[in-house]
Amino acid sequence: MVDGVDLCLENVSKSFRSINALVEVEAAIPSGATVALVGSNGAGKSTLMSIIAGILAPTSGRVLIGGVPVQPGRIVDRLSYLTQDRPLYRNFTVNEMIRATQVLNTDWDEAYARDLIAAADIDPSSRIRALSGGQHSRVAIALALARRPSLLLLDEPMSDLDPIARRQVRDLLSDETRNNGTTTVLSSHIVSELADHCDHLLLLHKGRVVVSTAFDRLFGAEVPRSERATVLEDYVLNRLIEEGAA
Repeated sequence: MVDGVDLCLENVSKSFRSINALVEVEAAIPSGATVALVGSNGAGKSTLMSIIAGILAPTSGRVLIGGVPVQPGRIVDRLSYLTQDRPLYRNFTVNEMIRATQVLNTDWDEAYARDLIAAADIDPSSRIRALSGGQHSRVAIALALARRPSLLLLDEPMSDLDPIARRQVRDLLSDETRNNGTTTVLSSHIVSELADHCDHLLLLHKGRVVVSTAFDRLFGAEVPRSERATVLEDYVLNRLIEEGAA
C-alpha cells in the first residue's frame, strides 16, 4: 500500500529571460487527490510539472511535497514524472527497458510493470523503435506506475492512445488512486475525459492560476455524474474566454 502525499505550491514563479512562464502560482492539493491540470497551449502546465519534479528551479517561491521542500536537481523520493515525449531508449527491447528502469529506481515493482505491459498486449521482446505511438505510451505509463509513487505527474499521457486504450488507462489510474491513495497530477487538452477520473481542478492561463478547487465545490450535488463531462468542459471554456484566451 502506498500513501499519497499533499502537494503545496507557494508563490511559484518561473521566468525564462523576458518570458514569465509562471506567475505566483498558489495551490494546496490534499493527499490522494487526482488533479486535472488544464490550460491552453503555453499556459505553463509542463513548466509547473517540471518544477514540482525538481527538474527546473523556480525563479521564486517553492514546492512542498508531504511538507518537505523540493530541492531542484535532486531526485524526489517516491515521485514518478512522465513527460510528453515519453523518454524510452529506442534501441532497447521492452525487456531491456524494464531491467534498465529497475537499476535506476528504488521501490521498483517489476512484476507490476510486466503485468501492465502484458495487459496492453505488448510483446516484451519487441524493440521500442518498433512500437506504435500508443504502445510506446503504454510502456512508458507502466514504467512510471511500477515505481509505486506517492506522487504521480502525467503530462498528456493519453494523447497517442485510441479510444479503447484511453478508457483502459483511465481505469488503471483510477485503480491507482483507489487502491494505493496515489496523489496524481494529470494534464490533458481533452477536458471532458478528466471529469470522471479527477476530483480537483487546477486551471492555468498565461502562467497564472485561474481556478484551483475541488470538483465537489465546482459541480455541487445538483449535477448528475452523467453530465459532469459537459459541465466541466463548458466551465473551463467559459473561464478561459473570460480571461481572454478565446
